[in-house]
Amino acid sequence: MPASHAAYLTGHTFFPSLISASFAHGLDIAFDFAIAACLVAAAASLLRGRRYVHDEQAVVAPEISRAEVESGDDLECLEAGVGRVGDPAPVGRYLAQRG
Repeated sequence: MPASHAAYLTGHTFFPSLISASFAHGLDIAFDFAIAACLVAAAASLLRGRRYVHDEQAVVAPEISRAEVESGDDLECLEAGVGRVGDPAPVGRYLAQRG
């Protein structure tokens, strides 16, 4: 390849002019999609209403005895397994029962 051709291919005009049209088209598509997504999100936000008020009800955990916790009988309860940290026995018994 002649040196003039190599200089043209590796210069600052050939490659940028080669990809600039495709790159600009891709940017147009990306920005059009971003605008559409923002408009859909804004419409959904407007349809949602002005203000959301959380319920003020307190969550009460069911009462269980310490014996149930230590034996692993009630592992699906919120407080199960809290009796002793790091004791794998209740979990092991529960998994063995489930088969």
